[in-house]
Amino acid sequence: MKGIIQNVIDKLLFFGKFKNIDVHQAKAMIEQGEVMIVDIRNPEAYNQGHIQGAVLVTKNNMAEFIDKADKSKPLICYCSKGISSCLACLDFKKAGFSMLYSIKGGFDAWKKQISVS
Repeated sequence: MKGIIQNVIDKLLFFGKFKNIDVHQAKAMIEQGEVMIVDIRNPEAYNQGHIQGAVLVTKNNMAEFIDKADKSKPLICYCSKGISSCLACLDFKKAGFSMLYSIKGGFDAWKKQISVS
């Protein structure tokens, strides 16, 4: 199953739906400012730690987030391992966001290499 999912992600990357970036690229973008950060994990995981400035977006508040967000700003999306965030990028793309990024390895990779809040 994981191979099939990775194959789909590779094809989406090829067609430019979003970019898969590593934690250091994400950190650099965040430090430059003018970027939105979306955590799509569950509330419990978010409360245990998240990237500073990240907004928790779930099925319950996604429509509200999409309505209020500035779609012209870059959006960095992450999950636990970096797979679900790729799929979420498709939803954000359909909603009109144009600069979409998913963190390779998700929050697990971030925790290993960068500090958390």
